[in-house]
Amino acid sequence: MQCTLEAPSGTMWDYQESGWMDDRIGEGNIVETMCKQYDRACSEFLSEYKVDKWLENSIELYSELGHVFILGDLNGRTGTLVDFVEKDDIHFTVKNQICGAFEYLADSVLPKRVNPDLNTNIYGSKIISMCKSSGLRIVNGRHKNGFSNDFTYCGPIGMSVLDYFIVPSFYFPNINQFIVSNFTTYSDHAFLHLELNLFKTMRNPGKCSDAMEDTERRVKYK
Repeated sequence: MQCTLEAPSGTMWDYQESGWMDDRIGEGNIVETMCKQYDRACSEFLSEYKVDKWLENSIELYSELGHVFILGDLNGRTGTLVDFVEKDDIHFTVKNQICGAFEYLADSVLPKRVNPDLNTNIYGSKIISMCKSSGLRIVNGRHKNGFSNDFTYCGPIGMSVLDYFIVPSFYFPNINQFIVSNFTTYSDHAFLHLELNLFKTMRNPGKCSDAMEDTERRVKYK
């Protein structure tokens, strides 16, 4: 699997490992990124190592440093499964009773995913479970322009959606564009393109020392 990350400066890093972590996107640990390729469910590797447990532990670990994105070939087919906890809000009568005892945030209700692959497998169920427990959400099939609603893998027995961008739910307003590109001659997986707008607060050296301003930063993942 090859993943290419394009930073705003135009610098690009290519990774062709089975899995990698990167925290160079955004200064101050704005974003932590995980790119992982899962072997098939019947592989000897997965019978020996609990990769999904490793992924859950990694999400928990790196969430303390920044916001976690997951991207890559996860070999999971999620069909029409819902990746957030439905009807998660607390009834107002209960809220009034526990007010101040602890802070509770219900899962955000996002637009319905449009997935051309209606089938599911064991990995797909694990992906959905991970999303519900971590607050991460699948981007595929949710972008308003419709370019995200396509198959990502074309094999000898058909087409499916196996490759995903999974981001924190609060990042959806920052997504400018998500595209599942056309298949090429050189790969059975389609390129995924995600463009984000990120804002960060920084000091302007041309102004007084206490002056702060928000600057827009555009990040593209491919």
